[in-house]
Amino acid sequence: MEEIVCTVAQILGVEIKKDEIDAAHRVQSRNDRAPRPIVPQIGSRKKRDAILRNRRQPVYNNQVTKQQKSAGRVLVYEQLPYYLKELKRKAKTKAEEKGCQYVWVTNGKILARKSDGQRVLRILCEKDLDLIK
Repeated sequence: MEEIVCTVAQILGVEIKKDEIDAAHRVQSRNDRAPRPIVPQIGSRKKRDAILRNRRQPVYNNQVTKQQKSAGRVLVYEQLPYYLKELKRKAKTKAEEKGCQYVWVTNGKILARKSDGQRVLRILCEKDLDLIK
């Protein structure tokens, strides 16, 4: 699994060695047909942040596995505890209702912004969802 993490990081423009990965394991997927996600623990916060910053660059399975038949995309996300995933989902739903353009996660913090140039709201709990107007 460390090889997969290193390959994905390299495609994203971040040079990472196997010994910089403290741990890497698979977690259960909601879809039984989909491959189980890999959760790496990277020793350097700078490299972890660089990978997350560059994650919009497309990475395809065949780039990682070198197999022509697997052409799906590799998705890179920040792992969140269940309660934060649910809070993010609720924030996105509320944002769509209220016409808020942006909801995102950075360093485990859920943030929202109505539109460009407006202040960023930090969502800590369900009560903070009322801040999205």
